[in-house]
Amino acid sequence: MLTNVVTSTDKAYEILRHAIVTRELPQGRWLRQRAVAAKMGMSPTPLVQAFQRLQHEGLLENVPRWGVRVRALTVHELRQVLGMRLAMETLVYRELASRADELADAINDLRPLAEEVDSADEKLRMDVLEGRQQAGTPLLIDHEFHLALARLTGMDMVVREIDRLCLLPATALALVPKKIPMAVTHVELLDAILTGEPDIAERAVRTSNESTAEYMLPRLREQFGDGPIVLAEKEWDGGGGSNQRPKDPNAQRPKYPKNQKTKKPSTQKTKYPNAQITL
Repeated sequence: MLTNVVTSTDKAYEILRHAIVTRELPQGRWLRQRAVAAKMGMSPTPLVQAFQRLQHEGLLENVPRWGVRVRALTVHELRQVLGMRLAMETLVYRELASRADELADAINDLRPLAEEVDSADEKLRMDVLEGRQQAGTPLLIDHEFHLALARLTGMDMVVREIDRLCLLPATALALVPKKIPMAVTHVELLDAILTGEPDIAERAVRTSNESTAEYMLPRLREQFGDGPIVLAEKEWDGGGGSNQRPKDPNAQRPKYPKNQKTKKPSTQKTKYPNAQITL
């Protein structure tokens, strides 16, 4: 009998993925593989494999000669991601609406989750309006809702893309204070699918996605311009690193012209506080 075996790579992947999506590991954070492996109590090998998976998803990036860091999207890249997500979700919503009679029970089973997402979103909005917090954290139940809908189509490749495209912009969008209600609630999205009319379902999901982009993107551009969407954050585990990139080891070696007698400075007592990539 076959069983699902959770490997060390799977464990590292899930821990890091959750930490990135919830902004425990913020955009721009440099990661040192040996330090991360030590904190997780595992060898570097499965961690390297987890890093590769997260790079493939776009959550980490490998910068040549510098190392690995949590990827920070620019506003221009974020606009592209939201456009790609809309294209994928349009496909899902039209497919589900065309099979509404067949999938009605399964779609209605998601109604409690849709109500939970709507309630959490409204609570977040009221917390912002009443000054209890400045901005939100990504709603993982929102990701769960959209992924559950995609799975009902049976289109595995689309499911994988929606999983990735929902997570990529989540931390950046959460930086914008939520001050307006949703243009289309998640319950209304389900109702649009259950009409059995693909055009109505597409119009609902398009309105939802486009209203988010129209509200969020100008505010992010105002704050970050054309650069990466990065905020200075405290360390994930209280360590002493920063979002500054580590020094290029080659840049630390001064070059001396041939036949020129120059006393090289001693580096024995020199400290490089930003030279290490830390969690």
